[in-house]
Amino acid sequence: MRSGSVALAPRPSGKGTSTLLDVVERPGSALPEWVRSWRSHMGFEVTRRPMMPGPASELCPGASGGWPRVIDDVACSTAAGRTVLVSHPLRRAAHPGPVVASVGDGVDDADALADAARCAVALGSELLLVHGVPMSFAERSVGVESAVRHGRDLLDAALTFVWREDPSVTVSSTVLRAHPHELVSSRLHARLLVVGGARVGSAGRLGPVALGAVQHAPCPVLVVPRGPRDVVDATVNG
Repeated sequence: MRSGSVALAPRPSGKGTSTLLDVVERPGSALPEWVRSWRSHMGFEVTRRPMMPGPASELCPGASGGWPRVIDDVACSTAAGRTVLVSHPLRRAAHPGPVVASVGDGVDDADALADAARCAVALGSELLLVHGVPMSFAERSVGVESAVRHGRDLLDAALTFVWREDPSVTVSSTVLRAHPHELVSSRLHARLLVVGGARVGSAGRLGPVALGAVQHAPCPVLVVPRGPRDVVDATVNG
């Protein structure tokens, strides 16, 4: 591993991820078996919300009245410190892939990474960390090498964090040439996508990655609250 210039601050002792889990699903849906196992292991308090838009909404999700309601619920729930699983039965991958965690351009992804690692263990899957560098950087642009290098430093820090949390997790990382919100597409061969949600105590707004994931990801999505601004820390190595 290279010596990166970015590090994720360790989570305060005893202040791990939320133990409150909201499952947004279709009416009559069965709770996935891995969620039951994860709930049992972590001691989650689970609230099931049968509010997923119907099949007709899939034809035009952006114009559907159902999706804004779901997005608002996810944003408000994560701002209140609740982790949300958007469990969409029509989007479950036919061939199980890795758990994919989106690593943003910041150092407050610790809780999302910790949950991604635990989900990978519960699913018996590998964990793949991804970071997007926009295609607006042409291959010969002045800033492309710096952007890619920064992305790799972020991923190195995330890898170090995951290994520190659980050395048994099989984890890898990759930089993709795409805008962050473009990481979510039908090409994403993931069993579960983990993204950061609204910041705890904020007005409750999702970023572009979480917004795209909730509406368009071809797999279930776990949206994890980001820590309050006053506890976000970064360590810069010389």
